[in-house]
Amino acid sequence: MQDPQMAEDCGTDHRGTYGLRQLTKATMRFRPVVPAALAFACGIAVGTSSWVAPFLLFVSIVCLVASMFAQRESLTFCGLLCAFAAAGGLRQSAQSIPGRRDVSRYALGEYVELIGRVAAEPIVDRYYAHLHVEPEQVKLADGLVRKVSGRVLVRAALGDGHRVPTYGERVALKGMLRPLQGPGNPGAGMPLAVLHRQGVFSYMECRGPSTWRVLSHAPGLLDRFVALALSLRRSMNSAFGRCLPTEQATLLTGLVLGGHSDLSSDVREQFRRSGILHIVAASGANVGMVVAVVFLLAHVFPIPPSVRAWLAVGAAIVYAVAAGSQPAVVRAATMACVFMAAPIFGRERDAPCALAAAALAALAYDPANLYDVGFQLSFAIVVGTIAYWPVYERLLDRVVPPPDPTSKVSGRVVRVVRGWANVVALSAIAGAFSAPLTAQVFNAVPILGVVSNALIAPAVGVLMPAAIIGWAAQLAWPVLGNLVCVLLLRPLAGWIMAVAGGIASLDYA
Repeated sequence: MQDPQMAEDCGTDHRGTYGLRQLTKATMRFRPVVPAALAFACGIAVGTSSWVAPFLLFVSIVCLVASMFAQRESLTFCGLLCAFAAAGGLRQSAQSIPGRRDVSRYALGEYVELIGRVAAEPIVDRYYAHLHVEPEQVKLADGLVRKVSGRVLVRAALGDGHRVPTYGERVALKGMLRPLQGPGNPGAGMPLAVLHRQGVFSYMECRGPSTWRVLSHAPGLLDRFVALALSLRRSMNSAFGRCLPTEQATLLTGLVLGGHSDLSSDVREQFRRSGILHIVAASGANVGMVVAVVFLLAHVFPIPPSVRAWLAVGAAIVYAVAAGSQPAVVRAATMACVFMAAPIFGRERDAPCALAAAALAALAYDPANLYDVGFQLSFAIVVGTIAYWPVYERLLDRVVPPPDPTSKVSGRVVRVVRGWANVVALSAIAGAFSAPLTAQVFNAVPILGVVSNALIAPAVGVLMPAAIIGWAAQLAWPVLGNLVCVLLLRPLAGWIMAVAGGIASLDYA
């Protein structure tokens, strides 16, 4: 959070934003959560070596003891950073070693039956679904049933009409359980060392669609949340499917709740090549738009700032549950809650602190997030936006000055131009900071991503709230819902798919 002294030292301008130099100037002193999160992440990165965490803990104790005698703040600061790094190393070490009940202890190349929960968004290709499953129990070849934990990588064959499980659903699997060996793993595109850091030490292949199935929900709290999210997704698909083509209905559901596994492989490839696949990914953009809509609506009424903050926090939490509590959405909701709740505690909002707190919470819960591409992309884009958006705003003020309040016509034109420029700038910043990662991981960079995002941004901004309104209207008054779908949602969704198809068809896209 930001205090007045910090604002003075950081050089806060009249909009409460910071330039790159001002952003880093007082971070160590006034934003302790930022270096703490960085130290924790560094500890995770080196935590696979068994001696690193004890060594960092020893250095931390030495620095803290020395600071008591030398009265040096720098020694105290270094000691605390080493303590956070040691904590990250210990957390990673605990996950990199199979536990006493880890399912890999039964990975003997035998045919087993496994029941577990999908722990990540499935990766789907033409014939297989690649799943990360947290097992609950395993039935061995001799009929014995054992309670197990850990994670297992699963490649499940798909059949006609076979539904791909979503994050959080329970599945029953039959196949050969083997230990992960060799420099790579079968079919998921991640090195063996990365899987071990994620706590994955075994692999199962379900060779036919009949060897696995999605189970009904148990009465637990998590299962109720998953059931709620799935029922909401099915309700949206059904409501939109009554008056829209299947691909457009799936696009609208993915735009609101996140997730692109229901899209056809051809449409997913078009979205990927054109650089707009992120609009149907469960990400911070969805959370940000929901919070922004609630916050703007709250400004219409004479509500105290603290109440508006509570409403925004509640909206972020409700949306995270409705979207299935997927990791990316939970991370974004955590950041939104920390950022929006600042006035409740008498503090000003500070984006770097909110980002660092969300990262620290996500890494403490699961250190494997550090190696998750979605985690890396989302935080890289947010860091780039926080650092360079103030620079862009100053440049925009010089090129397109703010609208003149005395002129209504020119003021509207200027606002439209500035809004379009904001979309292009945001797409450019996101593309620049995500390009190194996408090039390394996917061996491709969407060259025309800025163009495609600029073309679809107005439609996306209208579609998300309009889709929610259209879905609610379909439930309450189907005639009105059909009108909203046909007159508003269909043209906008069609425009997005036309842009994706047109740009993806270019040879140099």
